[in-house]
Amino acid sequence: MNMVSDTHSPASTGAPYLSGNFGPVADETTAFGLDVIGRIPPELNGRFLRLGPNPIDLDPTRYHWFTGTGMAHGLRVREGKAEWYRSRFVIDGRAAAALGREPIGGPGKGKRDRAVNTSLIEVGGKLCAIVESGSLPVELNYELESVRRTDFDGTLEAGFSGHARLDPITGEQHALAYEPGQPVRYISVGRDGRAATKARIELPHIPLIHDMAFTESFIVVPDFPVTFQPTRSHTTFPWLSAMKHDLQRGTTEVHQFGPGQMTLEPIFVQKAGAVAEDEGWIMRCVYDPERNLSDVVILDAQDFSGGQVARIHLPARVPFGFHGAWVPEVDTASVIA
Repeated sequence: MNMVSDTHSPASTGAPYLSGNFGPVADETTAFGLDVIGRIPPELNGRFLRLGPNPIDLDPTRYHWFTGTGMAHGLRVREGKAEWYRSRFVIDGRAAAALGREPIGGPGKGKRDRAVNTSLIEVGGKLCAIVESGSLPVELNYELESVRRTDFDGTLEAGFSGHARLDPITGEQHALAYEPGQPVRYISVGRDGRAATKARIELPHIPLIHDMAFTESFIVVPDFPVTFQPTRSHTTFPWLSAMKHDLQRGTTEVHQFGPGQMTLEPIFVQKAGAVAEDEGWIMRCVYDPERNLSDVVILDAQDFSGGQVARIHLPARVPFGFHGAWVPEVDTASVIA
């Protein structure tokens, strides 16, 4: 039995997630011709994307990090150059009102139109911001502006997931969608951008499924009896040490980004024609508290503890967020997020 105290901790106000690099960024940014230290591999042609919460209508007594307004961040690199950086709010009803903008169109008004802030996927050639637990995705254009809510041409029965997973063989996206009052749905989204509910899973409770996994023959449904206990953690958060574990050799390599610098989730971009599973690059945002700005750092995944291949200075701070993606301009690289 899980025992949960009804006593609110000092952290329950949300204040810890409104300061430092958790704190909101007030403005959308557009910048061109970014400064680069090192050399961006010319094979990297595409957009490095991030998504996370960036609240704009704050009530510190009610704010929770998971529910903040989404902000998408994008860096476009091409032929060895960092061409542009953009950050844009992912528009929902509350964000539109706070920003004085017209609401975006699409289905889901009044029920499935809450904040979208978790991850990004390509569906039928369109970039979508996604979130778990009920709300519909938001379609973004190439410059990361919110276009509309989408239910994948009417093929979603209910909400979607914030953690869709790509099958590199079939090109399908697989997801487990869950929300209160609904069965868990196993959903597959084809290359054409249309969704199919493959199974409805009735459960006697509402587990925090959060993610999913699959093999050639099975879909794995996580049922997590999870509690968050930071006092028992074996590391600090935000993260200072990036690590690469070799499970066959039992070794660990560490990359230090610089004194006091903190890193976000990595994205692995595989080289075209790669044979080894680590033949590619690691891309990640790194926050520099001394400058109060963020960089995008590129590492050679096969020389993880070595020097940085390139460091791209961004003109803004990328708050600690959730997930991201690499979207290639041409089909010369693949992503594992």
